[in-house]
Amino acid sequence: MTDSRLRGDLRSRLGETLNDFWDAVAEPCGLPECFGRNLNAWSDIIETRGISGGNR
Repeated sequence: MTDSRLRGDLRSRLGETLNDFWDAVAEPCGLPECFGRNLNAWSDIIETRGISGGNR
């Protein structure tokens, strides 16, 4: 089994809006431009431990 945990250190990022949050997690989590920026899309990422090749 491989270590496929999503990791990102957001302590140095200032955020005031939900878009600031999505901007902060997009790069460390490898989110593509087409990512939905909503909790349903985020849940899918967590459950599948990444973005499927068909969604890029």
